[in-house]
Amino acid sequence: MAKKDYSFDAYQKSGFSTATGIGALQEQLAAHYQRTDEQLKADARAAYDAQYSSSKLNYQNQLAQLSTYRDADIKKLNQSYDQQGNVIQRDLNSHGLGRSSLVSTRGVENENARNAAIADKSLQYLEQENQINANLQQLDAEYAQNVENKYVELRDQQQANYIQMLAQIAQLQQSGYSAYVDYLLKS
Repeated sequence: MAKKDYSFDAYQKSGFSTATGIGALQEQLAAHYQRTDEQLKADARAAYDAQYSSSKLNYQNQLAQLSTYRDADIKKLNQSYDQQGNVIQRDLNSHGLGRSSLVSTRGVENENARNAAIADKSLQYLEQENQINANLQQLDAEYAQNVENKYVELRDQQQANYIQMLAQIAQLQQSGYSAYVDYLLKS
């Protein structure tokens, strides 16, 4: 009578090992649960990139519009104060005071009012710009945090799935080996 080989190597060479489907599970394990940290981080970034890019573009567009509106408002202010200066000059000329010190005094008052109005308008736009920039910084921080959280979630999920798959493979190996030993004992 031939000596029966109960070793694990003999089991793996037998048809019992291949019948369990362990090979397919091991391929699945290698393909889906062996992702590198960089691959997981890329997946995490992909989950938030579209939303982040859209929001960032929206804020950048707001900044561009703000700049355009600020320039247009300042141009209007300058035109208004230029007209007001012309009205002052015409008014003084019509009263025969075109060469008096009033021309200089009223002109300085007009320029001071212009500068104050432009400064106020610029400050309003600067405050809006600062708020948009703060929103951009907040967006960047939230994006980084969301990506990190998603990466941790994906990594933990991969590890849990990996362990579960290893346990399933071990269980199938144990069942297959037990069936192999039972077969050898009965033959």
